[in-house]
Amino acid sequence: KERKMEYIEEDRKQPEEDVREVGFWTTRNKIILGVGLGVFVLFGAVYFIGAAMTSNVDNSTSDDGNNNNQPQDVWPADAPAWAKDAVFSPDEFEHCFVDDISDEVPGVVLCWKVSSAARSRETRKRESIEDITIGVVAPALGGDNTWVGFGLSANGGMYGADIVTFSPNLGMQDRFSEDWVKPQLDGDNIENVYFQEGAIQGQAISFVYTRAVKVCEEGQEKDFDVVEGLNNVIWAVGAATNSDITYHSSRGSILLDLLSGNNPPAHEIHTGYANDDEQSTFGEKTESFDILMGDANGDPINLADHTSGTDTYLCKMFKGPEVLKKQHILEVDAIVEHSQYVHHILLYHCTDVDEENSHWFEPGECRMGCTSVAAAWAVGGYSRFHYPENVGFPFGETVGKQDYFRLEIHYNTVTPPGPEVMDQSGFRIRYADPREYDAGSFFFGWSLEDQFTMEAGLPEGVPETTWDTYVTSECLTPVVPEDGINVFSAMFHMHTYGRSTLLQRYRDGKEIEPFSQMDYYDFNYQRLVPTSKKIYPTDTLKLTCRYDTTKATDTVEAGEGSGDEMCLFFLSYYPRQKQLDYGVYTISDQRDGTTQNVWCGGGIQEVDKRVYEQMPKYEKPKRNSCE
Repeated sequence: KERKMEYIEEDRKQPEEDVREVGFWTTRNKIILGVGLGVFVLFGAVYFIGAAMTSNVDNSTSDDGNNNNQPQDVWPADAPAWAKDAVFSPDEFEHCFVDDISDEVPGVVLCWKVSSAARSRETRKRESIEDITIGVVAPALGGDNTWVGFGLSANGGMYGADIVTFSPNLGMQDRFSEDWVKPQLDGDNIENVYFQEGAIQGQAISFVYTRAVKVCEEGQEKDFDVVEGLNNVIWAVGAATNSDITYHSSRGSILLDLLSGNNPPAHEIHTGYANDDEQSTFGEKTESFDILMGDANGDPINLADHTSGTDTYLCKMFKGPEVLKKQHILEVDAIVEHSQYVHHILLYHCTDVDEENSHWFEPGECRMGCTSVAAAWAVGGYSRFHYPENVGFPFGETVGKQDYFRLEIHYNTVTPPGPEVMDQSGFRIRYADPREYDAGSFFFGWSLEDQFTMEAGLPEGVPETTWDTYVTSECLTPVVPEDGINVFSAMFHMHTYGRSTLLQRYRDGKEIEPFSQMDYYDFNYQRLVPTSKKIYPTDTLKLTCRYDTTKATDTVEAGEGSGDEMCLFFLSYYPRQKQLDYGVYTISDQRDGTTQNVWCGGGIQEVDKRVYEQMPKYEKPKRNSCE
């Protein structure tokens, strides 16, 4: 940094004196001596001011113990005090993001910039011509033995994560995690992360490193590319020994656009938060209403009285607000009061509720119809969901007709809640006048309805078993317009035995690029992921879920409990096609890979799976030299 100081001397007129000058103190000698003394004072002042400034930059500590190595206003306004002890300054980067979870669980500050790579020709054959430089600062929770890690994750969790860790004892290390355990050293013998600096000083541990945006060589599957759009970013802080890192004491997971830096404010990241603003993300003036689990009077429920066993589904019906014309839901905040018990929350919309069923308006079983999904949240997801700028979910479409919303909460109570646990989780809904397009939701996968005959479940003790389900062009053609539907968010759903999932697409007699893929699925990180894809009426979709039941002690059945299994895919799209609200379900399957019976459009269709298996396969582009 360049700091410039300007010195301005003010001319002063001295009165003339008619004095005879003798000896040394002649006018000439006085001038010479005065000029010399002035120069000495000036250089002395510059020296001491410069020394003071250098001291402030390098190691000055304020009375409150915080390093003041940079001006206060260059850090994000919500940056914790310890961030200013970093070895780097935020104005060395293009973007900074504060992920400060809470006072009890402090987070990190991440800074980054993208620039042209400046490495050897041989190295650049293996890596893109763009670098990303990343600075990470976290509280030194383990004192001088603290380590901090930063990485890219396949799902938002540790399972399937490309991680870099740093501690003064061990230096910087490139790691990869293939399970829910401590990440191991990468071991690919290819250097692709470049350490710059790092230290523990003051209250913080921090480091800076550079890596390629894109890795271009085969055999580097453990090195993830920084992709356009949102990246699953993870971080962790813990204590280290002289030989290795130990279990983290604090960790976090966020979706960040690292290439453009266009990211949401921190309050959109964590659960348990409902924004009171009366404006949408895009600036529209909004109104809001809350739909929260509660008794008939709207008071919180006692979980011990309403849950049993390891899993309980509770539903409650609500009347929507009275509106004079059609409205659009623009944003939804998930309010999760007890994250250790709340597994997922769904909100459905309908207009055909018989209010004589008064028990529906109290917490109870979920057999009350109302199937159009308006909002969803699952464990590990983000608390705020907002629709695209030109899209909203409609209600109040028929003047004089009441709107209803059904709230569904899945409570996972493997550890039974005590009698003091009172819950009022749910959603805050923000709405306004209609935008251009109505949003719709569509889900498909294996059916769990009692009236359908399910085949045998997943056998225990098997490292790899798959379920698949098809949505054929015969299903889509009657309900999808010719120019297709535009998908803007999507989410896979399995339970604890799920390991990976894939949604393939077939078009014009061949398989094309997959719609979505998750090679490392983590039950604890289920998110509506923004996307931008089209589905046409002539497409066929194939959803495949892969499971590992080596730790199961009995057959794993299809069901709603966390110990059962599911295979589902949810997507949000526009323009809405009401016929898609009911979903598509596989109800039986020939395990020899021949046929499958699917419920779609109110009827049962037999799908010959061999037709699609014989189509030309999609070939994923290989990682080639970046030259």
